Amino acid sequence: QVVVIGAMRLYFHFEEQEPNHTAVLTASSSDTTLEELLQQFVDAYTERYGESAVQLAVDNADLKNGRGKKLRKKDKAAGQLKDKDDVFVHRSPSKPSRSSSARSPKPSPSSSSSSFLPPSPTPPATI
Repeated sequence: QVVVIGAMRLYFHFEEQEPNHTAVLTASSSDTTLEELLQQFVDAYTERYGESAVQLAVDNADLKNGRGKKLRKKDKAAGQLKDKDDVFVHRSPSKPSRSSSARSPKPSPSSSSSSFLPPSPTPPATI
C-alpha cells in the first residue's frame, strides 16, 4: 500500500521578458509554500542565464495561476493549486529592482523627469 500525500508537480513560467524560463518544480509535502518553490525557480533561472537573466527575486515577484488569479506566496502550494498546474512569475510593479536600473543612482536636483528625455545638444549646467 503506497500513499503519496501532498507531492505535486507545478510548472513555473517566466515569460514577461527575455530570457523566458520554465521549470518543473515538485512540492514534496503538503506544507511546501509557494515562496519556497519560487526561491527554487529564481535560483534555477539565475544559474541558467547568469548575467543575461532578468533580476528576479522572491521579494520582487508575484505569482498567478493559469487563470490570472494572484497567488499568496506565503501560503501552502497545496491549498491554492493542483498537481500539474501552471504558475506564472511576474515582476512586481510596486518594488523596482535595486540591482539594475536605467536611472542614474543620484537623481539631478532640478527634475527627476529630465533623465528620461532624449539628450539635448547642450547639456544643462550642473554645479
